[in-house]
Amino acid sequence: MIRTAHAIEYGISKPSADREGPACLCPWLENSHRLVTLFEMLAFDAGRLATAMQFLVQASDSLARPEIANCEISALPGELREFYLDGAKRLIKYCDDMGLATTSAPATRIFELIEDGGTFTAGMMADMLADVSRRLRDRLGEQVFLKLLPDRAKYYGLQNGFGIAVQESFPSAAFDVGEACQCYALRRNTACVFHLMRALEVCLAIFADQFSVPHDRANWQSVIDGIEKAVRNMGADPARSADWKDQQEFFSQAASHLLTIKNAWRNYTAHARGKYSDEEAEALLISVRAMMQTLATRLRE
Repeated sequence: MIRTAHAIEYGISKPSADREGPACLCPWLENSHRLVTLFEMLAFDAGRLATAMQFLVQASDSLARPEIANCEISALPGELREFYLDGAKRLIKYCDDMGLATTSAPATRIFELIEDGGTFTAGMMADMLADVSRRLRDRLGEQVFLKLLPDRAKYYGLQNGFGIAVQESFPSAAFDVGEACQCYALRRNTACVFHLMRALEVCLAIFADQFSVPHDRANWQSVIDGIEKAVRNMGADPARSADWKDQQEFFSQAASHLLTIKNAWRNYTAHARGKYSDEEAEALLISVRAMMQTLATRLRE
């Protein structure tokens, strides 16, 4: 690694180390025919871009200085050449990960010329780095990057968004729970509510099965009515458990909560009449998460 003194002497700050992970291609290059998730398409490491731009700008400016522009790269201190090699290597990996082939190619050429030495001068390298910088700006300018609000970013790409207990009790709802979290992070509030209702529908079906209430193709109102009737009649069941009163209270409250959600949100979402604000989506996300976590203590798919 380069000593800081050499970097300062040539007007370059050493970039911070990247987080190293398993070596792999970005998903659309690794297999161009497989499905790519929204997270893979939109996730963007601004820190790596800042490091790449820092290297390009500072290295280009320093190498273009008149006093060293005509010096061959091979004549520079060995540790400084290692610094340029390391910077070029990081730049190539960043471009490859982002699918920026037209930027990766000249960066790779710079890396090869530094390794080969010969008559490759500091000024020539400065010009090539400036060209790479322009290409990088042009290519990234063609793309759209989304910035997530800090309080929502934690929901983006979240696994087991409502907790392990919900994941294990209601695995069929996992897709919609995940999509609800994604949509909430991206401020797609109505889509968030839509997926929350789909996730709850899984719970409602399992709830209905618990009390042998038909639910196939039935609307929420009739299913909840059937559940409430069955819960009220728990005391008349000769095979009732010793804690039936505790269960009756639990399931009665759960059915009432589902009815409230159905009347307040589900009907309007299902019939395309509802449009939801940030506050409404957040309130429902919290409510449905609490509801599913509570149901997971007594029900299982």
